Amino acid sequence: MASMPCLQETPQFLADTKYANPTDVLHGPFQIVHKTDKPAYAWAMGQPKLMADFNLWMAEQHQGQRTWLDVFDFENHVRSSTADTIVFVDVGGGIGQQCALLKKTHPQVPGRVVLQDQPFVLPHAVPVDGVEKQTFDLWAEQPIKGARIYYMRNILEDYPDDKAIIILKNTMLSMAQDSLLIIDELIIPNRGASPRSTFQDMTMMITLASAERTERQWDALLDRAGLAVR
Repeated sequence: MASMPCLQETPQFLADTKYANPTDVLHGPFQIVHKTDKPAYAWAMGQPKLMADFNLWMAEQHQGQRTWLDVFDFENHVRSSTADTIVFVDVGGGIGQQCALLKKTHPQVPGRVVLQDQPFVLPHAVPVDGVEKQTFDLWAEQPIKGARIYYMRNILEDYPDDKAIIILKNTMLSMAQDSLLIIDELIIPNRGASPRSTFQDMTMMITLASAERTERQWDALLDRAGLAVR
């Protein structure tokens, strides 16, 4: 969602705000350039074609990379599931690439798989047998209770800490004792970050008043939310 106009506006914006780290989703280079008083994603939601293209781009940029299923023992975590168990909820899952990957990787595991996103996104979802679709609002309490896994990919990077904590707590209200929240995001090293990750961090700042978080920042955020890292 970054664009040259946003980048060009950033030096003046930072000068005007005395180089404070942006945390207001309603006031940043994005709002100035696009002449809007809405957060970037709220602005984009009024343009379904743009968001459909954005979701396709998000899917393509991760092709060929390692996935969460390469490092997490999914089958062991849901080993006692039945056909009625909700084993996986992809929160804000876009067009459902992760649901499709899960079904392809573990076709024999029983249980329900649910893709959640905005109503204008779900019609573009990848058609996969056994994946349920549900309209969902990040700012409401998670309607699915007691799922084995709640999964968020590149969700929290879009929001400053206070907003991210609201999203986390909305999910935590629905988690059971054996529920697990998987957060699939970039972790920037505390020192020695790569140019690509720091540019992505800049993109988050100028469009969403957010950030790509370092390991320390992730630990602090999750601690504030009341979550323990496993």
